[in-house]
Amino acid sequence: MKLLLILPNLVLIAVSGINLYNELNTGRLNNNLAVTVLHFSVLIMCVVFVGLIIRSMFKVVETNEEELYYQPR
Repeated sequence: MKLLLILPNLVLIAVSGINLYNELNTGRLNNNLAVTVLHFSVLIMCVVFVGLIIRSMFKVVETNEEELYYQPR
């Protein structure tokens, strides 16, 4: 189920990566710093989120459940 959380992040990583590639490798710089910073921040946030999701899949948490016994009156 947690793998489904990764899919939108991978799509956002791909879109922001393509936009950064097109902006930085066209030969002419559009002087639009806000768009470049936006794409870099989306890329960094999505990579962090994917890392946290993958880390949570492998983290084992021990839970202690109290056993409830039936006590007749």
